[in-house]
Amino acid sequence: MKLKEKIAGLREITRDMTPAQKKKYFSDYYLLPLIGVVIGLLILISFFLDIHKSGEDTLTVGCPVNLELTDAQIVYLCAGFDEYYYGSRDIKYGSEGLSLVTDSEFIDFTKLDELTQVNTEKLGILETQIAAGEIDYLYTDKTSYDFFMKTDLFDDSKTIKVSSNYIIFTYNSLSDDIMKALTEYIEAGDFPSE
Repeated sequence: MKLKEKIAGLREITRDMTPAQKKKYFSDYYLLPLIGVVIGLLILISFFLDIHKSGEDTLTVGCPVNLELTDAQIVYLCAGFDEYYYGSRDIKYGSEGLSLVTDSEFIDFTKLDELTQVNTEKLGILETQIAAGEIDYLYTDKTSYDFFMKTDLFDDSKTIKVSSNYIIFTYNSLSDDIMKALTEYIEAGDFPSE
């Protein structure tokens, strides 16, 4: 049945109805499907806006591995780096991008000679996040850094030494510009002590 015929049939049905009967007819037959369609459209629009916003707003995403960051260190790596990066490019701070630090991944690297001592579940989750491009750098200690370097997943040339025991290394989609700025920021700044 064509759309014209359906509209004509609907007009035929509702022609002799009073306004109150037309409202009841609409609510009985069309209100719930209409609400469902509107809710579905709102969910789809929200989903696409979230994807668009998350892709544009992120400057760097880091993850501490096998250690915890203090509040001062989180501010240094997040808001501090944003201010440094955008300020050096004369872009209003906060107008684009955000630097984030995800939750700490406590993976036991104390007994690396026994692979069973490493939390393989958390290591697998971390490797999946790395492969998916969700994390741009790891902030870690020397022991876990040495472990990751043995896996051949990472490029040693992208290592930033914070102190004798703590290291940041990157491996994903950081542009050369952001990588250079992060390196300059860490090396020139005063990273908060542990």
